[in-house]
Parts: sequence; C-alpha cells; structure tokens
Amino acid sequence: MPPLNVPLMFEPILGNYDAHIRNFIHFLDTRVDCMLIYDGPLDIHQHIRERTLYALSVQHRPTKKILRNVYPIMLGSQIDLAIRHLQVCSFEADIPTVSNASFQEVDIGRGFFIICGFLRHLPYFFTNDSTHTHMVQKKMVRVFTYDALDRVRS
Repeated sequence: MPPLNVPLMFEPILGNYDAHIRNFIHFLDTRVDCMLIYDGPLDIHQHIRERTLYALSVQHRPTKKILRNVYPIMLGSQIDLAIRHLQVCSFEADIPTVSNASFQEVDIGRGFFIICGFLRHLPYFFTNDSTHTHMVQKKMVRVFTYDALDRVRS
C-alpha cells in the first residue's frame, strides 16, 4: 500500500477554497470598490491564545471603513500562505503565490479554520444535507427531520 499523501488529499479542498476567494476578491474589486485585508496578528498563536477568529476583513476604498472578520481563512490556502510567509495583508486584485513554503506547526491544521481559538473544519459550519443547512454550536446537537414537503417535523 502506498504511503498516505496528505497534501495531495487536501489539494481539491484548498483549490476550491482558493477559487472561491479569488472570485470574492474580483467581485469586491469590480462591483463594490472594496478590497480584502487582513488586519489581525501575523502570529497565528495569538489567535489561539486570545480565542479570536483568523479571518479577512473587507475595506471600502473611498471611505476606508472596515467590515471586520467577514471571510474565515482556511489554513494551508494560498491566502493563508501569503499572510504567514510573505506578510501580505491587502488583496486588491489577486493572491500572491508562495512557492516552497517552509513547514510550520500551523500547517498541521491544513484545511481547518481558527475560530474562537479552536481548529474547526467544514462540518462545524453545516450539515451534509445541502438543502437544509443549520449552524451547529459547540457542545450542542440538534436533529431536524423533514416530511415529503420539506416541512420540519418535531
């Protein structure tokens, strides 16, 4: 059996995330005169110690007003690597490519998000039922059942 290639396994997930964030950057740039910025600490450990969110904010160019923590950053994505390795903090047109980035302990969490200082993965945000998504809170389980007409049953 061949060895498990974790970076190769995460390639589709990270590629999908990178494509979505590039589309969002393009939308902000062309439609609403805004840009994505990262205005948090460059040391990821600070997010964990202070139990904060590792996310991008949106800044309106003409007024410089900032809407904070709009887009959570996936660890291992191109935007994450640009922030951690190149210290790029504003993204107006595209994301700089980081080639041959050195491994850091944070890279163990590739494909995860830092939310309230904890590593979270996609099932934390939504269920696997794409037609009926529900936010999931920590230490809480909710079960929803639906009838044939998609009405919630108790």
